[in-house]
Amino acid sequence: MPTLSRLLTAAMVVLTTLVGCTFEHSDNGDLDGYWQLTTVDTLHSGHTTDMLPKSIFWAVQMRLLEVRDLGNDAPNIIFRMNYQANTLTLSDPVVDWRDRSDLKLTNPDMLQPYAINSLNPTFTILQLNGTHMVLQDQHLRLHFRRY
Repeated sequence: MPTLSRLLTAAMVVLTTLVGCTFEHSDNGDLDGYWQLTTVDTLHSGHTTDMLPKSIFWAVQMRLLEVRDLGNDAPNIIFRMNYQANTLTLSDPVVDWRDRSDLKLTNPDMLQPYAINSLNPTFTILQLNGTHMVLQDQHLRLHFRRY
């Protein structure tokens, strides 16, 4: 049976550990989560593309956004993210090769399958709630569902 001194020592270790930890929390609200790109509207032509068969996903957590193309062998790409009011700005894209060193992305053509047209895009958030998100840049309107 543990003695009182052992219990107090164990309690002190736990409390010291908890006090020493810094817990970060996200201010992203409904933006954090796993989103599937459902449709893309081309603003210039008014054309809508069904994206569900392509299995494009955006994973948002804290200040990072990862885009994934589960329908192809395209690599995942990770962006730094800034979310303020109704604006989402992405920057510093890195190709996540998983089995070798990550590579800073310098060619925006690799982003086109994800409906992203530049290395540092800025989107206006037209809709964001627990189930749907709609983003728009100068050329495209992206519709997502929470997955």
